[in-house]
Amino acid sequence: MNSDVEKFIKGESKNAYNYFGAHKVNDGVCFRVYAPSAKSVELVTNQKNYKMDKSDFRGVFEIRI
Repeated sequence: MNSDVEKFIKGESKNAYNYFGAHKVNDGVCFRVYAPSAKSVELVTNQKNYKMDKSDFRGVFEIRI
């Protein structure tokens, strides 16, 4: 289990912004959101819609583009 997600769900995270949101990575940008009731999540840009993958059973979705 991811400790960042665990702390966020318990309300113990003081820096969830370091895990969730948009972050530059070596090969592009990683977008990560918490949507526990969602069946699917999309990242919508001016040019394309990207289906995000569920990376955690508790409702974390992410995509790297």
